[in-house]
Amino acid sequence: MANSTLTQLKVKFLKILLMESLSSQQVGRQAAKARQRQQRQYKEEQSIFLPAIAEEHDPPEPSPETRSSW
Repeated sequence: MANSTLTQLKVKFLKILLMESLSSQQVGRQAAKARQRQQRQYKEEQSIFLPAIAEEHDPPEPSPETRSSW
């Protein structure tokens, strides 16, 4: 009887380990997919953001018409 209980506990423990392993693999896959989505979005929107960032760091000189309106 004790041997049967021990076997059942071992089986339960192994099932838990397997579930945790599958869970961590699933989390890893989801993280990889999220990274891929972010990279794809960055590449798609790069043409929008890079010029905007460049303007922030190096704003264009105001034109003479703009200066006179100050």
